[in-house]
Amino acid sequence: MNAGSDAETCQGVTFNFSSQVTPASATNYASLLWTHTGTGTLFNANTLTPTYQPGAGETGAVTFTLTANGNGSCAPVNDQMILTITPAPVVNAGSDAETCQGVTFNFSSQATPASASNYSSILWTHTGTGTLTNATTLTPTYTPGAGETGSVTFTLTANGNGSCAPVNDQMVLTITPAPTVNAGSDAEICQGGNFAFSSQLVPASAANYSSLLWTHTGSGTLFNANTLTPTYFASPLETGTVSFILTAFGNGSCVSVNDMMDLLITPAPIANAGSNDAVCEGTASFDFATRALPASFANGSVSWSHTGSGSLSNPSDINPVYTVNASDVSTTITFTLTVTSPSSVCAPSTSQFILQVNRAAQVSVPIPVTTVCEPQKINLSGFIGGSASSGSWSLITGGGSLSVSSITGLNVTAVYDTVRADVGNTLVFRLTSNDPDGTGPCVPAYADQFITVEESPKVFAGNDFQVCEYEDINLNGSFGGSASSVTWSGGVPAQYDNINNPITTYNLSSSERSASNLVLTFTLTTNDPPGVCPAVSDNVVVSVRDTLSSVAFTPVLASVYAENDPPVDLTFAATPLGGVYSGPGVSGMFFYPVNCQHHSATTQPYYLYLSGSGHGLLQRTEQAGDREPYYRCEFCAAG
Repeated sequence: MNAGSDAETCQGVTFNFSSQVTPASATNYASLLWTHTGTGTLFNANTLTPTYQPGAGETGAVTFTLTANGNGSCAPVNDQMILTITPAPVVNAGSDAETCQGVTFNFSSQATPASASNYSSILWTHTGTGTLTNATTLTPTYTPGAGETGSVTFTLTANGNGSCAPVNDQMVLTITPAPTVNAGSDAEICQGGNFAFSSQLVPASAANYSSLLWTHTGSGTLFNANTLTPTYFASPLETGTVSFILTAFGNGSCVSVNDMMDLLITPAPIANAGSNDAVCEGTASFDFATRALPASFANGSVSWSHTGSGSLSNPSDINPVYTVNASDVSTTITFTLTVTSPSSVCAPSTSQFILQVNRAAQVSVPIPVTTVCEPQKINLSGFIGGSASSGSWSLITGGGSLSVSSITGLNVTAVYDTVRADVGNTLVFRLTSNDPDGTGPCVPAYADQFITVEESPKVFAGNDFQVCEYEDINLNGSFGGSASSVTWSGGVPAQYDNINNPITTYNLSSSERSASNLVLTFTLTTNDPPGVCPAVSDNVVVSVRDTLSSVAFTPVLASVYAENDPPVDLTFAATPLGGVYSGPGVSGMFFYPVNCQHHSATTQPYYLYLSGSGHGLLQRTEQAGDREPYYRCEFCAAG
């Protein structure tokens, strides 16, 4: 009997003894029986070729004893063989994993590492296009192929020991597409503007990202920074280059990527035309630099335009000179300053100022220099024009008084009352307009009138008086001023004692004495002095009273009266009664000394009493140095 050669099987694999290299054999036996030391189950144990099913997890050596029971009295005999149960290989490819496009994956980074046991060798295989390094280890390294994305299946095969068949397991490596980003083309805006990224010549783009984010180096504000087309609002003073970084955050394990674009913020042109101003008619030119606030500019080139009829010295100069045209008067000229940036992204900047060309006030006097003969009043007349709406006369030199000016249309008049001190002097009167534009450039206009006052000749022929027909006429004239001589006229020249003497006697002729109710007018005329003053004359009327009967004055009348004496009743002052008194201080039948007029001793007033039967003269005389008047009566002789 022979139990056969030892054998080997794999864990969990049924062993059929018929596969022994040297099969079991026996002869001369009544029966056979296999026994074993294993945990498994032996089928057909009474045959030479049983089958052994190892127990669960059974490995190692199992001794099988084949017993042959003899025939007759033959004792049993046995033989042994050893079945080696080789542990079956075990393999686990580990947990699925993820890597990013183009990023090498090391299997040592698996959350659940790959593992294997009871193997003679291991080998990784894959479905990808990349390269697997160290494929016979549990921790190989996989480098994805160019552009490779998606799922790659990796199979880990463990080759068994002994008769154990290979086993394998799989894991899936997901290759996530790597994010790509392009911030787009650089751009330019003008200061104070905003930039919409949708306007880029080459738009920003990104792919394979989980999210986007723009960041920047500027001081402005970026809206919609998580999109490909945000909008940047630059701060008002911001200029220069602002860098924008577009970051695309990857999916899976892909790291973020970014790209940059530059936004050039060009300084905006600045135009400040300066303060408004005004010039007055007659101003030849206006220099822009003379204003309270001159023009200024920045970030561009200058150009001036205007609405006037004049011309600019240099429109590209920030402070040119404007030549005022006559037709600019009474108009408002708008000057526009345009500053043009060298960059097309900036619109020209404009600013304006207003220049008013105000009409000047005008005044005129008909005769600026004239000479007048000593008047009591001087009538002044002048004219306003231009922008003047009112005017007034003022006295520059002169001692008299000037009335308030009166305006009729454009004519301004006033009246000057002269005084004695004006004679022989030149008076200066000034006609001044109002200020036509207030605090503006035009000032009041004025014109002076020079009036020389020449002294006039003066003449006084005396007060009218009466004489009795038997008296001669004593003429008491006077002259002065610029008169140097006088001449009497009236009556018969030969009857004057001296026709060129202001105080002279006119001798009545017999015919004049005999005439009834004779009234003579004597004229005293001066010579014509040099200059504008003419000769002047004055008249004195002399009544020659006829003597028809005598009048007797009673003692009622005193010979002397003081000015403060009480009134005198003249009812019984003369006979015959019933006459009429006349003369200074006489009112009805009363004589009022207080109303007597004082004259020099040579000019005596006469008081006449008339009655139906005759008349008499009451003559008031005044002694030199004595202001007390006194009266004397003279009776006209009958006839």
